[in-house]
Amino acid sequence: MKSAFYDGFFRRRRYTDRELVRVPVSAVFLDLAETSEIFKSRWCWSFDRAALAWLRRKDYFGDPTLTLDDSVRRLVFEEIGRPVEGPVRMLSQLRTWGLLRGMANAFYCYDSTDSRIEAVVVDIRSIPGIQPQRRVLDAKDADYDGERYQWKDEENHLIITVGKPDRSLIWNIQHDSPDGCDFDATLALESRPLDSRATIKTLLVQPFSIARLCLTL
Repeated sequence: MKSAFYDGFFRRRRYTDRELVRVPVSAVFLDLAETSEIFKSRWCWSFDRAALAWLRRKDYFGDPTLTLDDSVRRLVFEEIGRPVEGPVRMLSQLRTWGLLRGMANAFYCYDSTDSRIEAVVVDIRSIPGIQPQRRVLDAKDADYDGERYQWKDEENHLIITVGKPDRSLIWNIQHDSPDGCDFDATLALESRPLDSRATIKTLLVQPFSIARLCLTL
């Protein structure tokens, strides 16, 4: 099983006014082909009905009559002209206790051997300082150092760095100005087993983290 639980922190820095915000966050890394197996063994989790932790289809992009897996594959093919031949895995915060305040979702699309990332879909919802947007990042266009992929969007002055999901995972979005970097947002997470302890932590800790994010950001 490739699915896992991640926890760590989100940090936002504004260099123009020397503002620093850091809050704890948690997320799940789900193989979209494993959701039935994962959710059936957890009475408080669901993907097809309201539950304490709910992977609600309407919370994500795409035609609601299609599965999320199919919507991701369709979008990637439309944007980069190549089909996703391997698994699709999602990094996201589930709706808990009816609440949803995920800042962003990421969908990792793998090749047929499940050894290489072909594309990453970034769905930014509410990161302060960055407009809501959805991007398909082609791994062929990235600088890759064996651990992280980096894309440079010169038109919008953005640098997006995405780490491979492993024991740790780091994301960074940096906005540059003529005077240098004026803003960056970092997500730094550590992997944990997707067990009963992670289930309880998701239900008890995530709502408070979401509330703190809302108040802080």
